[in-house]
Amino acid sequence: MARKGSGFKAAMSIAKSIDRALTQAAREAERQRKNQLREEARLRREEERLAKQREREMAALACAETAAKKMEFKQKIAEAKKAFDKRCTERKSLREAIVNSVLK
Repeated sequence: MARKGSGFKAAMSIAKSIDRALTQAAREAERQRKNQLREEARLRREEERLAKQREREMAALACAETAAKKMEFKQKIAEAKKAFDKRCTERKSLREAIVNSVLK
């Protein structure tokens, strides 16, 4: 006849199983926490990258606007110079005509 045990071995087996399950759950929780931290860092880096890109685009747009204004200003100056030169040549020819008419 078999000896009736006290159940200590079964209790130890159950305790070890519970301990293993708790350890595994702790590892899994730590793994999930680290994954969450990595994901948050990745999202933060992505947002920073997008912000820098927007900033660069705004700076490029401002630079392009400045260049356009500068070019427009140069064109206006060139047009004004042409108009001035034209007036000068007209006055010169008028002066020469007056001088020639007076000298005749």
